[in-house]
Amino acid sequence: MAHDVVSIGNPLMDIIIEVEESFLKEINLVKGNMHLLNEQDISKIEKSLEKHNKKLIPGGSEANTLTALAMLGHSSIYFGKVGKDNHGTIYHKKLMEDGVISKVIKVDGMTGRAITLITPDSERTFATHLGVATLLENSEINEADIIQAKFLHLTAYVFGGKIKEAAMQALNIAKNNNVKICIDLADVNIIKNNKASLTQIVKEFAYIIIANENEAKEFTGKDPEQAVDELSKLAEIAIVKLGENGSLIKSKGKLIKVHGFKVKAIDTTGAGDIYTAGFLYGLLNDLSLETSGKIASFIASKVVQVKGARLDKIPIEEIKQLKKEK
Repeated sequence: MAHDVVSIGNPLMDIIIEVEESFLKEINLVKGNMHLLNEQDISKIEKSLEKHNKKLIPGGSEANTLTALAMLGHSSIYFGKVGKDNHGTIYHKKLMEDGVISKVIKVDGMTGRAITLITPDSERTFATHLGVATLLENSEINEADIIQAKFLHLTAYVFGGKIKEAAMQALNIAKNNNVKICIDLADVNIIKNNKASLTQIVKEFAYIIIANENEAKEFTGKDPEQAVDELSKLAEIAIVKLGENGSLIKSKGKLIKVHGFKVKAIDTTGAGDIYTAGFLYGLLNDLSLETSGKIASFIASKVVQVKGARLDKIPIEEIKQLKKEK
């Protein structure tokens, strides 16, 4: 059956918990930082949080994008790997409930998780363990699902670890079958450590390349306008996101400046993921690049006004109004 977007990612269960600052000292985490932990250390933290109220959300950048697309009425498929544990079961179940076709595979081992500890001042501290998330193999990708999609969406997160083989296979299947490929550069450190191979991947496969201004700077060494120009030499459509200042889109030599939506941001988690969903939504509905960018910036401005990387509801009526604007 044909569908709109297929994605491969590192499935991480987002576990959101409010804690006192003293708790961070007890478990030796630096406030405001992201800590990549081994299985033993993450298990200890989870044990110490047993009595706290938790919010469980299927996370990972790609899953955030696909969930927003599902809310916008588009079908999508997600490939990933989780453990045969409670988090893995919940991840699959919640993804399906959110309208995404889950092709997550369950194996022995721990489901990846990202524990977000929120202190009373709204600062977020992260404790992350990737678990089996990066172990997806190329034999576990369904070729037909990619061939039948309109877009393959990947982030640079999948070009590290064993999952890279599966990601490269997906890219080749998509390219050979005229499926358009969207790549989000995703993270400054990943770019720093993989710049040469990422450049080659983008040049060979990307129809759309997306980066925020920090990622674009790391990737090209240039400020936004010059960076989007450089990126546009590697892909049909290049996008540099500028937060509340909107985004720059360049395609076929034409630069489009999309205005932002100034709001009071309380949490920027997931803003980039939902921007991608908005932009793909625009293209899937044959909207112009400018209108697609406006919708993308608009829904990104909505998610920064709530805690967490997801919206409970997509403002469809306001999006319809943006579609009418010329």
